[in-house]
Amino acid sequence: MDMRLFQAADTGNINLLHHLLAQSSSILHTIALASNENPLHIASTACHVEFVKEMIRLKPGFAEEVNQDGFSPIHLASAIGHLEIVKELLKVDRELCRLEGRNEWTALHYAASRGRVDIIREMLLACPESIEDVHVHEETALHLAVKNSQFKAIHLMINWITGMKKDEILDMKDELGNSILHLATWRKHFQVIEWVLGNTAVDSRDGLVNAVNQGGLTALHILLIFPSEAGDREIEDILRHARGRRANDIAYPAVIVTVTDNRTPGN
Repeated sequence: MDMRLFQAADTGNINLLHHLLAQSSSILHTIALASNENPLHIASTACHVEFVKEMIRLKPGFAEEVNQDGFSPIHLASAIGHLEIVKELLKVDRELCRLEGRNEWTALHYAASRGRVDIIREMLLACPESIEDVHVHEETALHLAVKNSQFKAIHLMINWITGMKKDEILDMKDELGNSILHLATWRKHFQVIEWVLGNTAVDSRDGLVNAVNQGGLTALHILLIFPSEAGDREIEDILRHARGRRANDIAYPAVIVTVTDNRTPGN
């Protein structure tokens, strides 16, 4: 990248940008040959909104480019928390919030893992389907928020999911078979457990609370075999109130065979 173009993006200097374009109209087209980043990456990181708008007008394709570290402009803006930049980038294409970067992380994954509530809300409005996207380890944005104890983000997403009648998203599993209820129980997040079970429709609650991970454990089983003093009693009460059980206590329905005559199968 021409260092003067880097300077313009880093400082948000639109006049310098236009000056450079007047000297070489192809400068934005040849930049990919000389740099791993484009000016939109840099301006998005620095939160220069007007410069970002101008760059999008001149070269909207920059919004889709992923640098050598696996970040697009919207990944960077979401991780840092630049809401206005995210809004401008979503105007280019609402599907940008589903663009996969390093390890298949999306911008929503970064926003959720860092608790960027306003950005999460903006992305869900622009692209509701993004809530179901998973990265290379099969974790959703909600998994990442729970793992990083981002309670405001968790609350927002659970309310949005249940409000949209998409309770099945709460039961999505990571590569180890863990739902957010498994993770919340492991981390003793009583409030999260309460939000999940308190907002879930009755007809889907049993499947959620008694889901078994790849280790053969339900949420209650995790609580009982890894005890602590951090609210275990309260968590056990809410899990049992929702009819939570250990995996080995779950009774599977017996197969009922009706005999209609004296013949054996195959006769």
